[in-house]
Amino acid sequence: MKGILITLIVAMTLPCMIYGQLRNAIFQDSLFYQEHLENSVGLEFSSFARNNEYFSGSQDGQTYLGFQLQAAFIHPINPNAELHLGAYIQQDFGQQSGISLWRPVATLWLKKHKHNFLIGTLKGSLNHQLIEPLYEVERQYYDRNENGLQWFRNTNKFFGDIWLNWEVNTNRNVPRQERFSVGANIQPKIKLGEKTQFIPQFQTLYQHSGPSNGASSLPLRSTINSAAGAELNIDSKHEWRLLSYFLDYRDLSINPSLSFLDGYGQYHSLQFSPHENWDFMLNYWQGIEWIAPIGGAIYEAVNPFDRRFPVRNRSLLFLRSHFHKTLFDQIELDARFDPYYDFNLSEVELSFSLHLRYCGLFKKNTQRP
Repeated sequence: MKGILITLIVAMTLPCMIYGQLRNAIFQDSLFYQEHLENSVGLEFSSFARNNEYFSGSQDGQTYLGFQLQAAFIHPINPNAELHLGAYIQQDFGQQSGISLWRPVATLWLKKHKHNFLIGTLKGSLNHQLIEPLYEVERQYYDRNENGLQWFRNTNKFFGDIWLNWEVNTNRNVPRQERFSVGANIQPKIKLGEKTQFIPQFQTLYQHSGPSNGASSLPLRSTINSAAGAELNIDSKHEWRLLSYFLDYRDLSINPSLSFLDGYGQYHSLQFSPHENWDFMLNYWQGIEWIAPIGGAIYEAVNPFDRRFPVRNRSLLFLRSHFHKTLFDQIELDARFDPYYDFNLSEVELSFSLHLRYCGLFKKNTQRP
């Protein structure tokens, strides 16, 4: 009854709201995917501090503290192709054995008529713009880089992103499963007036892990999570956004081993931005037997760290505040406070974070980025 009531309230207020999660520009590598007419070096430094003060049996708390450094040499081959070569480094504070993580960055970017094709390191992670029940925000801190194939297109009338992320490979000499994910996010943008935009959306994420060569004894697993919804954006004196999604989960494995075979959910958001630096958001989530292998853990019916106590019906209400500002024309500041109320446990859990990012593009005979 509670879920039905929330759904009715959202439906009645649909003409004046939108957007599924807070603005994540601080996490998106837009600098590396601009048009480059000459050889350049792109440099990004991001420091992060996030504390999830979660104590309930449905989710474990976690603190992320450190920095990420990404640098790439950008070579325009011709007007329709670029080559990016560089490295990504992450240091988690408290790590006692040197650099926490490093990865090569190598991308061939092909462009034609606003269609973009990437081979190698993808424009991945939160650049996919998936909602949090499908894609966990915290993956930005521990599994940011993606590699594989990608097509994307982003114009005033359409956003589309389809990708293959090959996460783990294997061979007959390595006793581990191969793992990959395939995702899509399709958003046609429809103008309803001078300051109003309507955006139908479809998002899906398929993940597969399996012993393709028989070297691993773990079972094959295939899951798919999908979401269909719509977004309404009214940009008047103040910006109002509404987004409403309905989600579906299926375990497609030959021999299912997860706690639930299928499930569904609903995710609704109301955002109010009284100033260009401030966003306030109200989110409601209800999931019935919802499982998403790389989705936000707090939305799942099963704690990924302790599967002994699944919660079939999970209902959460978020009240979020978000401050974002560009400092000195070079450094971006992002601060968030994300408490939520768990209707099942009658408890409030807290999460807060702070991010600083510098992005620079260095060109020949240029004194500053």
